[in-house]
Amino acid sequence: MENAITANSLSVNLGKKNILKNINLKVPKGVIFGLVGKNGAGKTTLIKTIMNIYTPSAGFIDYNGLKVYEDEVKVKEMLNCVFDDFYVNKNLKPKKLAKLLNIFYKNFDYDFYKKYMDIFGLDENMRIQKCSLGVQKKLNIVLTMATRPQILILDEPTANLDPTSRVQVLDMLLDYMQDENHTVIFSTHITSDLDKVADYVALIDNGEIVFSKDKNELTDEYTKVMGHTPTIEDIMVQYEEEK
Repeated sequence: MENAITANSLSVNLGKKNILKNINLKVPKGVIFGLVGKNGAGKTTLIKTIMNIYTPSAGFIDYNGLKVYEDEVKVKEMLNCVFDDFYVNKNLKPKKLAKLLNIFYKNFDYDFYKKYMDIFGLDENMRIQKCSLGVQKKLNIVLTMATRPQILILDEPTANLDPTSRVQVLDMLLDYMQDENHTVIFSTHITSDLDKVADYVALIDNGEIVFSKDKNELTDEYTKVMGHTPTIEDIMVQYEEEK
């Protein structure tokens, strides 16, 4: 299977602290890839390294055959990320921000933007700073996904959302994945979301990958151990008990 992301012997130091330790990870193309782990395990550091915000101290990342130090522009065109905060000028209105994104992203999809602004009931003429955290999160998701990246990374995308909005976001993801060229890396503490939509799941602990497997294979493996069909949360708890 072709891989969208391959981390090869990846290590990342922040200051004097070794955060990621010899990470080897393959994210197949065309899947929703769940990334789980406790607070401080290294999830966000891995995401920021994939986004080329942090520079590896060792190893490298392959982006569907490309490397950022060889093809930086092409790699960055492939990627976009919904971070846990909305890092934009919040004095802007969504309508203006969409126009700016259309300038910088050649694949910006106005139809997608308008469709999901309507589904979420979002006002494109309200200044972002006046919106609640939940509304800002939804704006962040809609605008980021409207850029149509080949590799979409989501860092806690459903935090601060009500149950109805969470379902809408998951439906939007499944709609997005109708394009087989799209790949999603979905990092979250709300593991029930991954139970619903993930194809693969990786657990990171203390900067190291514990496992990275097809979700159905992982579930089958732990069913034999636990005697019932486990959720991802069940598997994480079982792992902690076995450490």
